[in-house]
Amino acid sequence: MTVSFKFPLLLCSILIGFTALAQNVRLTDEVIEKQSKRPVISANVMLLSPEGDFYKGATTDENGNFQLSVQPGNYELQISFIGYDPISIPLQPESDTNLGVLEIFEKADELGEIEIVLKTPPVVQKGDTTVFNSSSYKTNPDANAMQLLEKMPGIVMQNGKLQAQCEDVKKVLVDGKPFFALDPYYI
Repeated sequence: MTVSFKFPLLLCSILIGFTALAQNVRLTDEVIEKQSKRPVISANVMLLSPEGDFYKGATTDENGNFQLSVQPGNYELQISFIGYDPISIPLQPESDTNLGVLEIFEKADELGEIEIVLKTPPVVQKGDTTVFNSSSYKTNPDANAMQLLEKMPGIVMQNGKLQAQCEDVKKVLVDGKPFFALDPYYI
């Protein structure tokens, strides 16, 4: 019985030893951007098995270079970077392999249209003048100027005088021109 256990153990040791002796091959490459010829820093490099499973990975350094140590076999090398079209290359490395310089292309995706709509602020302070945008305040179509002013924050009619932020209003301008002559009371 002792002999039968030693033989499988010996066989496993020999197989593990041969597997350990199987030499890895080195894959090296440089990844550059096609138009500018500059290195692509931190590009994702993935080596996939023939079944498409992840096997090994790396990222490119500050010079766009990467290096992977793998067992000889069949692989697919994929290189990707945000904003660029990915590269996919089938490989069968049997010895150390320098893939040379790989160029990646900037994606040429067309963006959809956008519409920018600006909304005028309801109140703007210009020096000592407060400017209200009347279209920001909703009133009835037949409303008079006083009804519009009552909707504006900080504007009140007190003791027969128009006040803005507790100060008497000396002059009302509409589109920069005097309105109500010199007396804002006649609103």
